[in-house]
Amino acid sequence: MKNKKLAKAIKESVYTQEKLAVKVKVTAKTIYNAIHVTTPHENTRKAIAKALNCAVEDIFSINDNKGE
Repeated sequence: MKNKKLAKAIKESVYTQEKLAVKVKVTAKTIYNAIHVTTPHENTRKAIAKALNCAVEDIFSINDNKGE
């Protein structure tokens, strides 16, 4: 798993990955990819953080922005 912080934040929230996707207006695959594959676009990161009521920096590290 690439993004353990995001996975933990989702698990601790009221959302499933699918419900978070609906809230953020992206596909469930986008949420899955954000956890396991690649960092989403900046606007998507902001929307995910807002939905999870946390700061972008809390769930996406600086290195994620570089695709590392």
